[in-house]
Amino acid sequence: MQKIASGAIGKVGSIYSISAKLIDVATGSIDRTVSEDCDCAIELVLTNSINRLARKMANLEMKDEIGGMVLTRGDASLFIKSNPDSAHIIIDGERIGKITPVTIRDIMAGDHQILLKKTINGVEWNGRQVVRAVPNKITEVAIILGHEPTALQISSNPGEVEVYINKKQSLNYYPRYSTPAVLKKLNQGKTIIHFFKPGYSDTTLQVEVKPYVLNEISVNLTPVETQEKLDLQNTFIKHRMQRRVGKWSLLTSVIGFAFSTYFAYEAQDNFKKAQDALEQLKRPDIRNNQSLYDWYVEENTSRYYDYRFNQKAFVAALATSCVICGTGLILYF
Repeated sequence: MQKIASGAIGKVGSIYSISAKLIDVATGSIDRTVSEDCDCAIELVLTNSINRLARKMANLEMKDEIGGMVLTRGDASLFIKSNPDSAHIIIDGERIGKITPVTIRDIMAGDHQILLKKTINGVEWNGRQVVRAVPNKITEVAIILGHEPTALQISSNPGEVEVYINKKQSLNYYPRYSTPAVLKKLNQGKTIIHFFKPGYSDTTLQVEVKPYVLNEISVNLTPVETQEKLDLQNTFIKHRMQRRVGKWSLLTSVIGFAFSTYFAYEAQDNFKKAQDALEQLKRPDIRNNQSLYDWYVEENTSRYYDYRFNQKAFVAALATSCVICGTGLILYF
């Protein structure tokens, strides 16, 4: 054996990264290192990316005429069309610089992941399909593009403003959004957007959310006019935080009560077993058998210490749970 090939595969986000190196057995030096990235499914990594990696290692890869993309030349072709058309094409994680409809020639036979993207009125449409390219044949691929039903882009001055959809701020929940934000999958039609930020007047807007376009709104908040209003807002923020801490405290106390119940059960069980071992010591056949007598003494002693431990743990867990529960109730209400 003169050469050894070794490699590794990793993943960052949705991108798989494969690297390989060719090692000289006699000297231990690295003769060649190659890598391949793919924004695709793991199946295509195994069937296509590793194939291309091996061909790179063997100096067999060629540059195709498609947008400078490095492709392994083969004997299959794909005719790709979309609805709507003029979508950018990404094959096996590589953008090829072409738009639909188009015929991609001389690619390797086998499975390929086709990803199409197009932006219409600020909304991104996309479609994905795995296609098997057949040797010496043009395989037709028709992909229907989809998109989020609605999109609403919100900005504000100042930034980091709490955003509420069809509701106002409340002590019972935190907002899901803060500016700047892009809200998707909203119901079409009239939507009430409420903005809240301490130090600024509450602002409410009614927006007509339209499909197939990127709806955009921008709001300028005005500072509060009185110190009284600012104090009320700061009090609200404080109470909302207290209520949130109170909720978590109550949840923690429930867990604590569960532990105290467990320790109480264990204490009772160990006490019964210790009492049973103590009763066994009164039997004549056990008193006359020294080894058996010693075993029951040890069993009674260990059970008694376990009982004492469980008893103390029960008291500690119960007391801690009561304190946390009381704190949670005070903070929540």
